[in-house]
Amino acid sequence: MSIYARIMKSCWDTKKKDALEKGMSFHFSNIHPEDVPNWLLILDDLMTFTMGNVPTAERIHCVYSWNYRLKNKKGKYVNIQVHQTPLYFDSKGKPILGFSQNTVMGNVKKQPMVGVCKKLNHQNEYETLFYKNYSESLLIDCLSNREFDIVRLLAKGHTTKEISDILNISTHTTATHRKNILSKLKFKSSMEIINYCNQNHLF
Repeated sequence: MSIYARIMKSCWDTKKKDALEKGMSFHFSNIHPEDVPNWLLILDDLMTFTMGNVPTAERIHCVYSWNYRLKNKKGKYVNIQVHQTPLYFDSKGKPILGFSQNTVMGNVKKQPMVGVCKKLNHQNEYETLFYKNYSESLLIDCLSNREFDIVRLLAKGHTTKEISDILNISTHTTATHRKNILSKLKFKSSMEIINYCNQNHLF
């Protein structure tokens, strides 16, 4: 079953005919109206960033993620999390076709709309190249990309040494970043960071 078919089954089983006949236009018509402007802006920003900041040879190692709300078969909006990997590029190195994994999230609470571009580095770890929150403000919006990577790894349960190995930086540098992160976020411990990330479904 294709990714689109899975979304169709979970969200629009009773409107299967419309979904099949109208295709993606039907999908777009069911995106929450409040999310459409940011959804379009996210896609445009991710492409603009890629073409202007990521070397052509490295684009094959990038992955993109964003989220939005989609109306399901019961008429309620659910959160969709998209992870997309480019597979084919045009003569200018612009991604034109990719593999997209779309996950219907279990919660129905409105989530901040966030666009992210990550690159698989030589340590087989995804590092953040671009991160932007397009809706309400989050505490971590003030962090640099490197600090964001450290927060993400902390949220996954990695130790300072493990983070240092993954990001190929010294333990002293990692410890300094953690100290700066706590100061910026006004948290007293790394556990508070982890709890905040879990509560806001950031990773």
